[in-house]
Amino acid sequence: MRGGVLDGAVYRTIFDNMIGVERLLDEDEYALLNTGSLVYHDDFGDFSTNEPIMDGTANLIYLVSTRSQ
Repeated sequence: MRGGVLDGAVYRTIFDNMIGVERLLDEDEYALLNTGSLVYHDDFGDFSTNEPIMDGTANLIYLVSTRSQ
């Protein structure tokens, strides 16, 4: 199975208070959409919104495998 589950958007207050995320490495391609209380960045500089989540991926694989009979 290819792919995985990623963390999604987070509250702007969480992103603004992250330790170790001083700046994005590239231009914010979602700047027009990041105007409210939630933000998402597809950028190595922001690990909080695009990191793979192992528990969610494992749960998804289990769920899909139970349906493939």
